Amino acid sequence: MRIQCLKGAALALVFPVCLHAQSIGINFNSDRDLSAELLPDEVAGHPDVAQSNWNNTNGAASGNESNLIGVAPGTVIDSNGVATGMTLEWGSNTTWTTNNGTTSGDNKLMNGYIDNTDSVSGSTFVRVRNIPYASYDVYLYFGSDGNGRTGSITVPVAARVLSYSTNSQQAGGFPGAYLLTDDRDSGYPASNYCVFRNQTTSLFFAGFNRGSSNSGCHGIQIVSNVPLPPQDADNDGLPDGWETANGLSPADDGSVDASNGPAGDPDADGSDNLEELTRATDPQNDDSDADGLIDGVETGTGVWVSESDTGTNPRDPDSDNDTLLDGTENPTLPYDSNNPASQPGTDPNLDDTDGDTVLDGEEVTLGRNPTLPDLAPAGAEDLGVIGDVDQGSLRFQTEGVG
Repeated sequence: MRIQCLKGAALALVFPVCLHAQSIGINFNSDRDLSAELLPDEVAGHPDVAQSNWNNTNGAASGNESNLIGVAPGTVIDSNGVATGMTLEWGSNTTWTTNNGTTSGDNKLMNGYIDNTDSVSGSTFVRVRNIPYASYDVYLYFGSDGNGRTGSITVPVAARVLSYSTNSQQAGGFPGAYLLTDDRDSGYPASNYCVFRNQTTSLFFAGFNRGSSNSGCHGIQIVSNVPLPPQDADNDGLPDGWETANGLSPADDGSVDASNGPAGDPDADGSDNLEELTRATDPQNDDSDADGLIDGVETGTGVWVSESDTGTNPRDPDSDNDTLLDGTENPTLPYDSNNPASQPGTDPNLDDTDGDTVLDGEEVTLGRNPTLPDLAPAGAEDLGVIGDVDQGSLRFQTEGVG
């Protein structure tokens, strides 16, 4: 009988989705539809960087931060609602809308825009100063009330000019219709946003150039490249999201219930919560990889010391890839020829315990002793096995003829 394990067995672990880094978003409203103002708790933007607490303009065709409206009028705030010190200028011929509606944050963002209605290159622009991030990505959202209009975006600091064919009028179809342009060859692909990555200057300028007809800018988003640290309300070293996902209280550092703290061990496997976090094991399951060994004894060193320090990986049911579950391998127990599946006598950190170049799991399958390099079973010839046979001090090789 072949002894196997299910490699990569599913672990009962749930991890929270990573939070986006801090960002600053500007939503250009049109005086034709000020109902497209994004409320503080409304989320909008490309799914990779969607944020709340967007700054909204008052519908003016040209202006600066003094033309911002909302909970912090005249102040540029970040995605956490905190004042940034960043300043803003924009200019255009007029404003217009796509008629995308206001039923979602993305519809609002892709509704109003500052519009370039003449052929003067760069007559519609956005300029931000005092950007508070040492490294950041810039997302620009652009379009018009009619799809298929050509245009381009000039960003001097990035030495790039990108072409586009408008595709932001979706009749309320956002989110799910964000199309990227990175075209520098006047290919004019259908698109409605672009990204300038890894910017480092404190000033960023973008000009929106008219092509075949009117188009302009819906919004700009400055996204920090420094990720936010995970929230930890009780300051116990266990991130709130991880605690919630794993049935622990993010408001208790263990002073109310010891099981919730970093030294807690709710599954009683000898591995405390902080260690379970570090090793990506399940604090509510004493055997995360279902290999027959509790997490606490699987020390991950790669060296067997004892049954309480097996050296195996607590996230891999077969640490040495020999097709035998870690929990069945124990070099301190003798090989049991009557029950090799549960007692092969092998080391879970070595795929070939006896060093005879045949994997432990294969030897068990063939009825051979995986702890002795010089022993082949009776009838090996019929199995086509070549094995070393020991008769006293004489060693010779037998070759199967089947």
